[in-house]
Amino acid sequence: MRTTALLLFLLFTANSTSVIAQESNDPVQYLNEISMPFDEIKAKTWEYLQAITQEKKARKVEKRRKSLIKEYKDAKSITKKRPDYNGDAAYKNALIDFFEMSLVILQEDFDKILDMEAISERSYDLMEAYMMARELANKKLKDASDKASTAQKEFAALHNITLLEEEADELTKKIERSANALQYYNQLYLIFFKAYIQESYVLAAQNRGDISALEQHLSSFLSATEDGLSKLDTISNYENDESLKKAAVQIMRYYQKEANHDYPAVVRFYLSQDNFEKSRKAFEALPASSRTQENVDIFNNSVNEINKASEMFNRDNQIMNQQRNQQLTIWNNSVSSFFAKFTN
Repeated sequence: MRTTALLLFLLFTANSTSVIAQESNDPVQYLNEISMPFDEIKAKTWEYLQAITQEKKARKVEKRRKSLIKEYKDAKSITKKRPDYNGDAAYKNALIDFFEMSLVILQEDFDKILDMEAISERSYDLMEAYMMARELANKKLKDASDKASTAQKEFAALHNITLLEEEADELTKKIERSANALQYYNQLYLIFFKAYIQESYVLAAQNRGDISALEQHLSSFLSATEDGLSKLDTISNYENDESLKKAAVQIMRYYQKEANHDYPAVVRFYLSQDNFEKSRKAFEALPASSRTQENVDIFNNSVNEINKASEMFNRDNQIMNQQRNQQLTIWNNSVSSFFAKFTN
């Protein structure tokens, strides 16, 4: 069972506004009409972000991105057709710039992000780069949105429209809350993923029966668990909710137990198996006429011992696999519950 990191986007930061005084109705009507595509696309973008959160992968909702791209193109086209207001095109151009910048990000940046997503689980460095790319895309979108919001205020001031800054509308609140929750999750996820990917290297070495690689990766795995638990100690609960941090600590402690106890037992078994193979070859190399009863007894005892060790290893390995899957299920369920609580 795999977990991947989720996307972090805070696209719109402008507060909802209402007109409380103006010189005439014309600039107010113009402001309301030209802002309409921007307001409509905000809701559709939120739907896309929610879909990514629920599916946990952008590629699963790729059709939504393509649909959103069309929405942005339509919004840009509608805005371009709007006339300037008495020769004042500043706000109109700011909205067009926002749509154009968003299109570049949704098309070009997201194409790269999707490519990075496909390989992000191969290593910690790739995952970290993938998340940094998402954060950069987020910053670009936020900057474009801020410029449009500033242009709106400048238009209002220039045309003697007084805007009452109300509390952020419900959708904006949700977007901001979701972004904060995702940012918190990201730091916990990278801690988890560092240990998770190191364990995958341990498992690969175990499957190959490569004792040297197993010991090497086991050392890195243990370091990742200890470093992760140390970092988790410095991270507070999220809005007095301990669930996600508690789940992160739980799975990291399980990984630490694996690194300290379970996998060293695996190493010892493979070393015993390696020693048995050497003794078997040595025994079989002796001519039958040269074998003493002591040689036979020693070899038979070693056969019995390795058989018992193999039975114990298979049993313990099965238990490890079951426990690992249980812990990953607990972690994934905790992530889903966290997002259901803080991003809806």
